[in-house]
Amino acid sequence: MDAVVTKVDSKTRTVTLKDKDGTVTNFVAGPEIKNFPQIKVGDRLTVTHELAVVIELLKVNN
Repeated sequence: MDAVVTKVDSKTRTVTLKDKDGTVTNFVAGPEIKNFPQIKVGDRLTVTHELAVVIELLKVNN
């Protein structure tokens, strides 16, 4: 996602981004984002968001 930063909340480490279609998305930057203090309103960011799903199957005795 390529977007422009519209808001930065340092307390919660939340960054609000607006993409080229006008969609607004909030992201919480985890501790692995070392340069968080450098992010400012108006910056252009490229964000890669990954989602993992874990499924556990349990055998049920009827």
